[in-house]
Amino acid sequence: MLISVVLCTYNPSDKVIERALDAILSQDLDRATWELLVVDNNSSPAVSTRSFIADQGIRVVVEPKQGLSAARECGVRNTQGSILVFVDDDNLVAANYLTTISGIFTDANIGVVSGAITPEYVKLPARWFAEFEEMLAIRRLPTEGPYLTNIPCHNAYFPIGAGMGIRRELIRRYYRSIAEGSVYLPGRVGSQLSSGEDIDLAFFAISQGYLVGTVGSLKLQHVIPPERTTTDYISRLAIASTRSAADVNSKWSDVFGGNVFESFNSSRRNILVKCLLASLLSWLPKFRVRYHYFKTLSEISRQGH
Repeated sequence: MLISVVLCTYNPSDKVIERALDAILSQDLDRATWELLVVDNNSSPAVSTRSFIADQGIRVVVEPKQGLSAARECGVRNTQGSILVFVDDDNLVAANYLTTISGIFTDANIGVVSGAITPEYVKLPARWFAEFEEMLAIRRLPTEGPYLTNIPCHNAYFPIGAGMGIRRELIRRYYRSIAEGSVYLPGRVGSQLSSGEDIDLAFFAISQGYLVGTVGSLKLQHVIPPERTTTDYISRLAIASTRSAADVNSKWSDVFGGNVFESFNSSRRNILVKCLLASLLSWLPKFRVRYHYFKTLSEISRQGH
């Protein structure tokens, strides 16, 4: 089984991406059984000009079309592995990450997985932030076991993009469906906080008969800079994530015969009441985030999603 590791990046911090690449290059799996590709999504300066890239002889391709989904598709086109592992430029994978991935995908029923993700905070955030960690791709799993499902309803154990492992034939089928007219979710584009592409992939896998989820023995650290732990950033992320969830829900609700997010089952009246309560307490950071979330959910509900 050849594994292709694809690191997609846009204007990375030199220090952090070098650590991410060092973690990949330090894998305990036989180097002959995996390959590494960096996809530069129009960084300035170009990633290929960074000294440590040249020193290590790391292969880099440039994807001119902006957006995470486009960068991943470029990675699929330019690699050979039967399993792909997508790593962000601020992810530090454990030394046995690829060995663990290799074992997981011996089960032919599994289509997409990610793992236990712990934060490495550059600066310790305020206490209120702990409630919103999961929004920044943090997954503190209770055991090292698998949490897998084929039920088309989003939950806290759905796979996410950081360290995602997926079968090549599955993701190729996914991009083929988009080429044939399926709704395209571009993912994050530049500084925009839109998302949803990971969840979209998971629902596609379920629609194709696969299990998806997380595995606790699959471990990585996510480096979190201080600017991503502010109320402003988390509020913006709440708005973007809610709109992305609405797009995913709109795409898959007809396929599966109902909403794929529980939040869209709430009545508009309940959403408005929660929004009002959150707005009354919006002087507290965590309620400010909740207000923006419920306000966006209310707007989406009013638009008929």
